[in-house]
Amino acid sequence: MKDPHQKYPPKHTQGAPAPSSLLIRRPIATNSRIKQDQNVRRDMYLAFVNNALHEKSIGNSESFDQLVNQFNFKSSSNDAPTQPAQLRVWIAALSHIVSRLERTHSALVEALVNMPWTTLDSATVKSYTVFIGMLLSARPEYLSLVLGKIAQGFTHRAPLTRRVIYDRLHNLLGHILSLIPTLPSTLQPLLVRHFPHKRQNQVVQTTYIRNLLRVSTYCPELSDKILATIVDRAIQIDVEIQVEIEELEEEENIQDQDDMVKKLDAILTLIFQHFHRTYTSLSASSSSNTRLSSPAELLPLPPLPSTLTIPLTPSFDSHAQASKSSSLRIQFHSLLSIFDRTILRTFKSRYTQFLVFWYTSLDPEFADIFQGMLVDRAFSPTTPELTRAAAASYIGSFVSRATFVDGDGARRVVAVLCEYLQAHLDGVEEAIKLHGDDWVGGAQHAVFYAVAQAVFLIFCFRWRDLLQDADVDDEVGLRSSNVSGKNKWIPELSVLKRVVISVLNPLKVCSPNVVMQFARVAHHTDFIYCYTILESNKRSEYGPSPNSIPNSNTTLNTFFPFDPYRLPRSNVFIQGVYREWAAVAIDDDDDDDENEDEDGCKDIDDLAGNGYLNIPQPSRSQDEDDTGLGASLGGMSISPKFR
Repeated sequence: MKDPHQKYPPKHTQGAPAPSSLLIRRPIATNSRIKQDQNVRRDMYLAFVNNALHEKSIGNSESFDQLVNQFNFKSSSNDAPTQPAQLRVWIAALSHIVSRLERTHSALVEALVNMPWTTLDSATVKSYTVFIGMLLSARPEYLSLVLGKIAQGFTHRAPLTRRVIYDRLHNLLGHILSLIPTLPSTLQPLLVRHFPHKRQNQVVQTTYIRNLLRVSTYCPELSDKILATIVDRAIQIDVEIQVEIEELEEEENIQDQDDMVKKLDAILTLIFQHFHRTYTSLSASSSSNTRLSSPAELLPLPPLPSTLTIPLTPSFDSHAQASKSSSLRIQFHSLLSIFDRTILRTFKSRYTQFLVFWYTSLDPEFADIFQGMLVDRAFSPTTPELTRAAAASYIGSFVSRATFVDGDGARRVVAVLCEYLQAHLDGVEEAIKLHGDDWVGGAQHAVFYAVAQAVFLIFCFRWRDLLQDADVDDEVGLRSSNVSGKNKWIPELSVLKRVVISVLNPLKVCSPNVVMQFARVAHHTDFIYCYTILESNKRSEYGPSPNSIPNSNTTLNTFFPFDPYRLPRSNVFIQGVYREWAAVAIDDDDDDDENEDEDGCKDIDDLAGNGYLNIPQPSRSQDEDDTGLGASLGGMSISPKFR
């Protein structure tokens, strides 16, 4: 039989048998023939697709169902799954009719979206990605379906393939983003909806968060909201840990609490790493041109205002415009906004706030802005009182603990806080003259007590910076004549003596740990002698004190947000910028031994304790010592003391 593909007869030579008698020539598979065959095959598939849609429109779904089953890998039929090469032909055929895929054909679109395309070969993945872009461009009503499936795909998967799968999902999402600029508004709620529950395990949480942070790198419109979503999850776990510790009674719950601590540690580590990558990449790319401003170029805090109507907040007007060009500054302001509306207003957060603590260490301007915002919130009369007290706690803890806040910064903050204390005392004394002592009550002075406690705490840590001559070596002896006298301290600090002896009696209301340590440091530095008032306060517990506030049983409901950081993994980001008590504690073992008996407290040697992740066990001896200073300032925490 003649070869159907043969066009010309073979040539013959004399004396030789005919070639056709020795072999049969096969058709040559040229590129044009292969392409022709592919076109024929595509036309056949396209004809089937057109017919299936037509039959579906007149009520006959048999062909349409067969088409859907080509993409249903979980079909219960005994047919072998569609091969990748065949899938690519089906996808190519469907690409010609995407505009016709109406809601009545949603079963087909759902089968396409739900198929495990991320596990297929690269050629099929590429065809699928292009097809989905065409589909959403023509039919945007399927956008939520596709984006929801992508968000769901960001959750944890098998370790052998998950990296490839996530790469493909991000590639598809980036492709859709390039086609549909309005995509972020639809994507953001879907990312929140598919966020794993806080009770799911650490791997599930960190996998999803890692993918969200990756989305924020190529979808900057969502970076703020993504960061806010992740921080919100971290603070939920953070607060729950503290509540569980306080309510912990049975040992079987210890493992659950320990898992939550490790989960929080992993989440915060991911955020710190994300921030660090941003910082290092920008520093490397802009080291010669758009470097971070040097301290001399930074906008300083404004001069001390004559009244408290002017906050400590720096002026943003001209500088904010310049900062918009810096991704680092934009990210900082996003984080600061999250802190203002979420972290600051969340009581009992233990570790999440250290994200802001670390970020402010990157640039003196950031620390300056953060302190200004806190002081502004503490003094704003329109801010809720609980938030004002929390802001005062933050400013005291921040200035005390941050090694990157220099002496000038500490003095400026203390000066403004002391001016507030003075103005408040002036108002109280004026009110007493008009209304008598019965007018004075404890509840209306919560912010005053919080600010006073902040100043006490800062004094304990930063008293060397509050001297007129900040270079004085305390080893020389603070009581010697060369450093004594009325001009020894910055002038604004003089009001603190008036605060201590005032009718509001903050030494009775503030944290006993802070009060006892302040009394000790103030006595050692010859600033003020507080033990007489402390003894009077002790006696007033059994009877009224002539200098106490009438009917005052006020206790300051505050906390110390930057207590020592004890999460093991993420601690590496904090330890280099954090001031431990041991670094500033006064070594007075050789003198004032009588104070040991007077204040009933021990010397402070170790803020960290023996570890922060151990679950505390009830201890009667520890409870009995709580009225004194305890083992360290590390005990000044909303969380229990860990051993």
